[in-house]
Amino acid sequence: MTEDRPLVTVVVPTYQREALLPATLDSLVALEYSPVEIIVVDDGSTDGTPALLAGYAARHPNLRVLRHDNVGQAASVNRGIAEASGAYLIVVNSDDPQPPGMLGPLVGHLEAHPEVVLVYPDWEMIDETGLPLAVVRPPDFDRVAMVAWSECLPGPGSLVRRSAVDAAGGWDPTLRTCPDWEWYLRLSLHGPFARVPQVLARWRSHSASITMAERSEAAARERVMVVERFFAREDLPEAVRAVRGEAMRNTYILAAAIVTTELPGPGARFTVTDRLGADRLTAEASREPATMAPAERVLWLETLLAERAATTDWLHAEVAQRDETIAWLHREVADRDRTVTWLHSEVADRDRTIGELRGGATRP
Repeated sequence: MTEDRPLVTVVVPTYQREALLPATLDSLVALEYSPVEIIVVDDGSTDGTPALLAGYAARHPNLRVLRHDNVGQAASVNRGIAEASGAYLIVVNSDDPQPPGMLGPLVGHLEAHPEVVLVYPDWEMIDETGLPLAVVRPPDFDRVAMVAWSECLPGPGSLVRRSAVDAAGGWDPTLRTCPDWEWYLRLSLHGPFARVPQVLARWRSHSASITMAERSEAAARERVMVVERFFAREDLPEAVRAVRGEAMRNTYILAAAIVTTELPGPGARFTVTDRLGADRLTAEASREPATMAPAERVLWLETLLAERAATTDWLHAEVAQRDETIAWLHREVADRDRTVTWLHSEVADRDRTIGELRGGATRP
């Protein structure tokens, strides 16, 4: 009976998404879970988005449209949260169509584990046309590891308790490229997260998405600033505060990868690759790299680099074994030298004894 199940609010911030928005909205109104309220927040679109949304709101009673002047994604999410009535909240990008069975397992996990404040699933990366590119399987939740790795474990399909949102607050409207990451860091201080190991969400990779378009020095600096500001808090558990050095090192590495995903040319001294991310992705390898979409090519390159890193690790192990063999040989040579020295001493003693015996034999 749906009346016994908690209401879920889906917040959809959107801006200039006339082409991709219909697929997302169609997927949300077709969700198998009920009851659901869908709040679409139009951040001042000037294309055909307003008329498109008016049509959907007229056809679907559980879909509501809010509109304001262009103030940014984070402020739009916050307005949707403020208007939400659900016990659980999920933010869905307006260009990401979702599978129909997304909510049931996530709500079920939160209902069964009242101590958990957020659940996140495995998810599928699709291209601009909707074709699958890869499946992403994030690690199980570990708050200290998440901070130390500077790794945003929650991704598409993350479902949050409204009570945790009320305690932690909404998205930071001063952030442009990673307000969700900063939000997850704050939420993690109010209770554990949990991974649901099922592919229950989708994320569309295309050149106009914020993730792909905002690869700049400003985006890298914002990521660093978020982590620095997090460690400036006075309410961090000691176990989290203890990994600050590792977290900052990994944040700077990630910032370098944000600035550019290009492989270094001849003579370059350094390269940056997310080996953890490459290990979590299952890429489609049937197409030649030259025919790949840009996001898919980045995935292929990361996988290739991970394979090369694995080869490097093997070579390091071989070198370490060689070094152990050399050290053993050095010890054997040292033992041999000690034996030779002892033998020389024995010969010298023998020669002295013979000399003394000969000297005694010549006395009158």
